[in-house]
Amino acid sequence: MAAVPLASSASIGVCPDLADGSTVSAPSDLYSQNGVLEVTLNLQTDVDAAGRQRYCYVTNTGLVSPNLRVNPGDTLLIHFYNQIPAGLVPVVPQVMPSMPGMESMAHDATQSSTKGMAAGMQVTLHATPQAAGSTPSPCNGGAMTASVSNLHFHGLNVSPVCHSDEVVNTLVQPGQEFDYSVQIPANEPPGLYWYHPHPHGFSEGQVQGGATGAIIVQGIEQANPSLLGLPEQTLVIRDLLVPVSEQNDSNVPAWDISLDNVPVSFPSYTPAVVPVAPSQQQLWRVLNSAADTILNLQYVVGGTAQTVTVVAIDGVPITGGPIQESSMLLPPGSRVEFVVTTPALGQTAQLVTQYVNTGPDGDYDPTRPIANIVSSTTAPTLPILPLAKPGTGAMARIKAKRFSALPEAAAASTIPQRTLYFSEQLLVPTDPNSPTTFFITQDGMTPQAYTMGQAPNIVVHSGTVETWVIQNRALEDHIFHIHQIHFQVLAVNGVAVDDPAIRDTYDLPYWTGQGAYPSITVAMDFRDPNIVGTFVYHCHILQHEDAGMMGAIEVLPPGAASTTVLASSTASTTPGATTTLTATVASSVPGGSTPTGQVQFQSNGLDIGNPATLTNSVATLSIAGSTLQSGANSVQAFYMGDASYAESLSNVSTVTDAPFSLSGSGTSAAVGSAANAPLNLIIASGYTNAVQLACALPSNLAEAACFINPSSVVGGGPAMLTVNTTPVHASLRDSSHPGIVFPASVGVLSALLLPWMRRKRRFKLASMMAVISCAGLMAISGCSRGAGKTDPGTLAGTYNVTVTATGLSGTTPYTTSMTVPITVQ
Repeated sequence: MAAVPLASSASIGVCPDLADGSTVSAPSDLYSQNGVLEVTLNLQTDVDAAGRQRYCYVTNTGLVSPNLRVNPGDTLLIHFYNQIPAGLVPVVPQVMPSMPGMESMAHDATQSSTKGMAAGMQVTLHATPQAAGSTPSPCNGGAMTASVSNLHFHGLNVSPVCHSDEVVNTLVQPGQEFDYSVQIPANEPPGLYWYHPHPHGFSEGQVQGGATGAIIVQGIEQANPSLLGLPEQTLVIRDLLVPVSEQNDSNVPAWDISLDNVPVSFPSYTPAVVPVAPSQQQLWRVLNSAADTILNLQYVVGGTAQTVTVVAIDGVPITGGPIQESSMLLPPGSRVEFVVTTPALGQTAQLVTQYVNTGPDGDYDPTRPIANIVSSTTAPTLPILPLAKPGTGAMARIKAKRFSALPEAAAASTIPQRTLYFSEQLLVPTDPNSPTTFFITQDGMTPQAYTMGQAPNIVVHSGTVETWVIQNRALEDHIFHIHQIHFQVLAVNGVAVDDPAIRDTYDLPYWTGQGAYPSITVAMDFRDPNIVGTFVYHCHILQHEDAGMMGAIEVLPPGAASTTVLASSTASTTPGATTTLTATVASSVPGGSTPTGQVQFQSNGLDIGNPATLTNSVATLSIAGSTLQSGANSVQAFYMGDASYAESLSNVSTVTDAPFSLSGSGTSAAVGSAANAPLNLIIASGYTNAVQLACALPSNLAEAACFINPSSVVGGGPAMLTVNTTPVHASLRDSSHPGIVFPASVGVLSALLLPWMRRKRRFKLASMMAVISCAGLMAISGCSRGAGKTDPGTLAGTYNVTVTATGLSGTTPYTTSMTVPITVQ
């Protein structure tokens, strides 16, 4: 097929540039024929009248981003032509200087226009050496620039290999053509999916520029017979940059939005117009193909939000009965299909989005209309869902249950739970507008921004179901999305839920900075044999994905059985000690090969340390006791499998960690001075009580005193043991008790002076005593200077001072002590 002529980046009008308030013209529908839908998509770009870079898919017949309608089992054949000019520098409206109320807008628009672009342009992929001056094969990557692109088929459970749904290495360079052949599984649930570009570092700009379109897997009426014969509307919502002329307003949204390329622009928010037949039940399929904007949809008639019947989410029909909703949270990438009753003639109706609080670091997504729903007897004719075909209803309903029993499969899995979390890091912590790096990290590992071609962060085997906890540790919303598979939400913030939806995208609310992190617990379905390969998971706020908030996962074929045995170097440890964990992995197949790969060690279900590589079937990890929780810890080793062997989980080894421990070294001091010995209190993970520190002198250390500063510690840290010694001095004798001598730095004076000294600047006690006369002591005990007598003070030698730490472990006191050698010279 011949491509449409290449568009110039300076041209106007190649991509739709409609006026606010225009009547929506629904995307054209292309249907598969004889099991194949073949189409040419030319990715083109221009600059619109507001100075924004626009992108769109144009067919050879001039259709823009058509709806691609396929049946389960069909082949989707796309001849993709990247007609973005080489060397393109996208036109991005620059952000005005920030002003009060504009922090979020400036923060987001600055990152949108610079950070993702810089991140992408630093990447070059060459899977095989390239001849000088040659153009790399799209399957082998190549230089990442603003002119490259590819296609992702969001939500489809299709193969992650080149020429199908693969975005890690597949990069189509400017001027290249590339064929995609996507095999739709025979058991693909009928519903709404979509296609869009996914070049890491430039995804946001191309998606926000408008390069998105819907994929509809036919047959939802067979999975849900109540839909038979209904007219259907497909509504594609996008976002776009706010023009420069509007960016100096404190009420400006982070992004404008559009419905089927009709803008709904700040500040007037003039809605698009959707003509409908009056008082008619219709199936609406709504796609949020925005790059960054979260929607909270409501269908409002006569000023009242209507309850609608949700029949599918993220492409999967709801089983067990439909859901009644008056509002529908729709994060970027997600889809919802629901039944509405159109307004009667003369009634006012709108599709609106309510305000979404995305957190102190998040976007401003305000309340605004999307479309006026106008009843008319001349409304365009809509596609009609077919009536039932004999004998197909039961079959389709079985197909729709592809993800059935996910919770039960997750509960029965022997694979340990994984915890992943979203986090962010400002380049300049004190400047909220400084560039931000975004992370999604498996708990126990070091946060790292995603780089193209990196090794997988997670390795799993086909045929398994895993339980993942996804946390948001950032002060703004993040959107969890994973390619190739769907998941089911089992719990929200640790509380079990009965969610009938099967999803591929989910909004994680922002963390407030205090308390538990917002989280979901999900059953991840890796049972489909089609998904063997490497693909990604990421935040579907594409600004965040472009800036690093993405990870890679590799799904290996089912492997032979393996066994893993764990041994610990000790059953009891302290926070200051090191424990060595040793995992031995063996084949369960007689005469099998030696397992390779990595082992992830875990304590109490959480990962500790990075995965350890097997060497001759053995992997080890040395951990400090402070890594473990105070008390008994259930430690296991999880073998993550390789190309030959499946995962296996070891036996449980119990390692008990003390609540805290003391460390320190001795010191020396001259007679008459203070000896200062540093101490360190090491706290076990999870121990929060105060620990009291005290010291005791040995009986042979005369004429000295000790104290510790601070005497009470929370959370561990340094302390100082101070031992004051006494120099040679004149003897003081009680006149009424000739046999009693009061040394210069002990007894009554020590008791009186030491507490004062701990609050004030530390003077040497012996120096103070040198200026105190016997007359000064008469008021205390009555004394007279012993004529010609001297006291040798503290004697030279090495003494072991006992330091004790005491705190509560539960309701029981726990005490540990150590000796600190003090040498008096």
